[in-house]
Amino acid sequence: MAGVIPTGSLESLPLTVFPQRAQLIAALNGGNAASAQSARLTLDLITTIRQRSAALPPRSTANGNYTFGPLSEALKSLARVVQLDLGVEVAVVDYRGVWDTHQNIPQLFTNAVSELSNSLFAFTDDLGDIMKRVTVVVMTEFGRRVEENSNAGTDHGEASCVLALGAGINGGKIYGQWPGLAHTQLSGGDLHVTTDYRQVLSELLVKRMGQTSIGQVFPTIKYTPLGIAQQA
Repeated sequence: MAGVIPTGSLESLPLTVFPQRAQLIAALNGGNAASAQSARLTLDLITTIRQRSAALPPRSTANGNYTFGPLSEALKSLARVVQLDLGVEVAVVDYRGVWDTHQNIPQLFTNAVSELSNSLFAFTDDLGDIMKRVTVVVMTEFGRRVEENSNAGTDHGEASCVLALGAGINGGKIYGQWPGLAHTQLSGGDLHVTTDYRQVLSELLVKRMGQTSIGQVFPTIKYTPLGIAQQA
């Protein structure tokens, strides 16, 4: 796809292109075809990243709080992209494969939430003053059931939670309604869903990014801010 340069991390992106080779690539891609435009974009981006990277401290002397886990590695790479000021507006990092705790939840959940907590701390600390303009949202697409199953785990459930931190967040507070854990308060053994996650995201889009046509993003809900975020 033109305009997209996929890479696992900045470290894996080859930033050294010899001048003669760069000239040859540019000469072979001088037309208006999507592939030609993508080739030129790649060369320009590599040059920009190389120049801006030279002005940043080496990764070895940067934040050392990251773990060796998958989320930390992803956030460390993302932090570098943000620091390079490449115009990123929205980024998504997937922390998969650790929350499906059908068994042994004491150990699995402890490890997963530790990686989440430590990685978020390292990321925010790494960005430093840049965090004054960065908002982080942590969410999942499904929750867990309230009661433990026979394997010391929990099966798929309905409700979960959303975490928000960083710039413009009115933190230190739980928003929404607590449905309760009594058997009569549950929804077939699950927590009741009381807040649509799209309400959280829509409020951040409006207040943090200046989105004025939220109906085009989430056309089936009415914009009802919860007060989570401050107007940028």
